Amino acid sequence: MTTITLSDLKSHLRLDPDDTSDDTLLTNLIGEATELAAAWIGRDTFATLAEDDAIINGAVMRVAAFCYDTRSETPPAELFTPLNAHREWSF
Repeated sequence: MTTITLSDLKSHLRLDPDDTSDDTLLTNLIGEATELAAAWIGRDTFATLAEDDAIINGAVMRVAAFCYDTRSETPPAELFTPLNAHREWSF
């Protein structure tokens, strides 16, 4: 389960922690990035992947940061590459 907080993302983005003007956007991006990462690996939840929280959190953080920096809703697939080891592939 991801444990990215608003404070974590603000720190990663080097934003002023006292500036609350983008807090709603950032919180939404954390949720959206978490959903995208879960979809990428083919799971509804990360609960069964607790041992790899750092990898999952890193991917979620990078996706949220990319979407914030570029104001894009579509992050590049390369941001999810660290999650490939956990991806449930089906053909």
